[in-house]
Amino acid sequence: MLVAPGRLGVSVAAVVGVTAVPVLLLTRSFFTPRPERTTAARTEGAVPAADAAG
Repeated sequence: MLVAPGRLGVSVAAVVGVTAVPVLLLTRSFFTPRPERTTAARTEGAVPAADAAG
């Protein structure tokens, strides 16, 4: 449907735009550092719930 005779350039630009624009808009989220894990709230000897169930 996108490739009409003599309109290949428009079709290529449309496909590139549809694939590149979301990547460019989300690039910052790909490189955002994760927050550091803190263990200050854990009491000494306490086991996290996920490890205790495990």
